[in-house]
Amino acid sequence: MRPATSVGARASFVTTVEGTLIAFRLASYDKDQASELVKRLYGQRTSSHGGKYVYRRKGLLDEIPHVRLVRGAIVDRAEDAERIMRFPGEDGAEAHGAQTDLAGEDGAALRLGMCKPGGHSRRLVPRALMPGRSFRTPMTRICIVGTGHVGLVYAVAFTLQGHTVVGADVVAEAIASLKAGKPTFYEPGLQAALAKARKTKRLSFSTEIAREVAKAEAVFLAVGTPSREDGSIDTSYVEAAARTVGEGMRAAKGYQAVTVKSTVVPGTTEGVARPALEAASGKRAGRDFGLCMNPEFLREGSAVEDALKPDRIVIGSLDKRSGDALARVYAKVRCRKLRTDLRTAEMIKYATNSFLATKVSFANELANLCDAFGGIDVDHVVEGMGLDARINPRFLKAGLGFGGSCFPKDVRALLAAGRAKGYDSLLLQATLDVNDVQPDRAVALAEGAAGDLNGKRVAILGLSFKGGSDDIRESRAVPLARKLLVRGARVVGYDPEASNGFHAVVPEVEIAPSVKSALADADVCIVHNDWPQWRALKAKDFRGMRQKVVVDGRRILRREALRGIALVVLGG
Repeated sequence: MRPATSVGARASFVTTVEGTLIAFRLASYDKDQASELVKRLYGQRTSSHGGKYVYRRKGLLDEIPHVRLVRGAIVDRAEDAERIMRFPGEDGAEAHGAQTDLAGEDGAALRLGMCKPGGHSRRLVPRALMPGRSFRTPMTRICIVGTGHVGLVYAVAFTLQGHTVVGADVVAEAIASLKAGKPTFYEPGLQAALAKARKTKRLSFSTEIAREVAKAEAVFLAVGTPSREDGSIDTSYVEAAARTVGEGMRAAKGYQAVTVKSTVVPGTTEGVARPALEAASGKRAGRDFGLCMNPEFLREGSAVEDALKPDRIVIGSLDKRSGDALARVYAKVRCRKLRTDLRTAEMIKYATNSFLATKVSFANELANLCDAFGGIDVDHVVEGMGLDARINPRFLKAGLGFGGSCFPKDVRALLAAGRAKGYDSLLLQATLDVNDVQPDRAVALAEGAAGDLNGKRVAILGLSFKGGSDDIRESRAVPLARKLLVRGARVVGYDPEASNGFHAVVPEVEIAPSVKSALADADVCIVHNDWPQWRALKAKDFRGMRQKVVVDGRRILRREALRGIALVVLGG
């Protein structure tokens, strides 16, 4: 979207403020002044009554006197544009016609009628903001490369937000499954959201990445960045995907915005993605196409909701035009939005996850100290800490450690990247060290209550890294099970979604089909993650156990419901 301009006193300007197209007539062509005025006007909306917005306008127009009245509309068919090329100006001002090239793929065009200087009304409320005269936010044709946990969720979310989306992947089996309406992984609400998105006829899937890129206005790279042995990330998938995208861009007409959504260390978008895109496309970033970095903040277990209703959006861009193009994709999304450069956007993702991981390890250290002192409940300690306005108690929840696809990998990657630059982070290393030994606490608590575990049957409830997910990547249940096996225990596990995946990683563990069968004849039960159904367990559910020793490693069980059970809770 670009402004249509004329010379001298008859210039016009079109911009977007929080998803609303705003058009101006300027006595002098000053973008900064006009943009500032409209942003302030938009922010002064105080209420709505009878379908019309009410503004506190006093003084605002007087402060920036160069704005003249603009009226306009979006029309669906180009031939309808002539109908509104001329119309009477407000307050009898003489009008003339002007037009801007905001045509979309469907041929819709924006036509503006602008009053001559001097014929404006000082009591102007921008009509572009009024219901019935508001310009529709243009939707975008998007191609998302990669249909894993991030790519698929955003493909569905963007579709439900009104865009036309193609999810592209080189894995033919995954694409075949998605075409049949079946996600390739478990995520609460994803199956239903995918079905809803497919009904719009605006979501499709393809293995022809270059072909789909050529037709797209915005392209997102959402491919994996797995860890190497030293903790650094492998960016080969990003480079390969960027090369394929670049090949598709050769056949593309017009300006495209390419956005890296994969989690990458600072410098990767510029140093890996950009060269591959430019070499394969024959185009130059910043001139021929936009380049952005847009980190995702999805939480497994609530990813669909996070994508549909984010609490913040970070837009890192090579230049303003690139950022503006990406901002239009999120124009209908109302949340806090931060515009920054590429490297800062990359760092924000790592800083966020590293800080959250550090909070988890700190909470676990507190829990371990409470156990050492005895008679102290770590949740009460955290509650007391939260009374200090400087401390946010959220995410200070003790357990057996963090896992999943993000926290462990991202902390290791930032640590490795820092070392490569000559800085060794003691805090990040300590965060990982605490996390590595935390499963030992569950074993120690079990041995303290049940004695030697050799030959005893130990049931683990919850095998995924967290409840609401089937993801066992970095799940603390894996080292926990292995430590129990080393001690000679017979280990059985149950999880509502992750049992099969867990068994593939630790085949020595018996997989039970239900809680009841997992607990049958068990000497010890260890609750590992936070599936909501664990909270509903009562003393009668443990009747099939022999010793009835239960270790609550996630602090989720209701103590009052477990009378008669030898309950040991991590953190007091």
